[in-house]
Amino acid sequence: MNQTVKILAIAIDTARNGVEYNVKAGALCPMCGHRARVQTTKPWLGNSRLRYHKCENIQCPLHVIDETIRSWQEA
Repeated sequence: MNQTVKILAIAIDTARNGVEYNVKAGALCPMCGHRARVQTTKPWLGNSRLRYHKCENIQCPLHVIDETIRSWQEA
C-alpha cells in the first residue's frame, strides 16, 4: 500500500476513534495538527464528554473529505 494512503487511513481511524480534548488547546486534527472547530458537544456522561469537530485547514485531506473528528474530555 502507498505510504500516503497508509497515513491517511491511520488519520481517519484516529479521527473516528477519538483524540483527546484539551480545555486550552481544544482538539487537534490527527492528520495536519491544526486545531479543529467544534461542531457538536454532547452532555457529560459521568466524568467524560464527547465532542465532534471538523478540521479548518482547507489543505488537509480530512477537511477535503469532510471527515468528522471525535474527541473526548475527562473532568
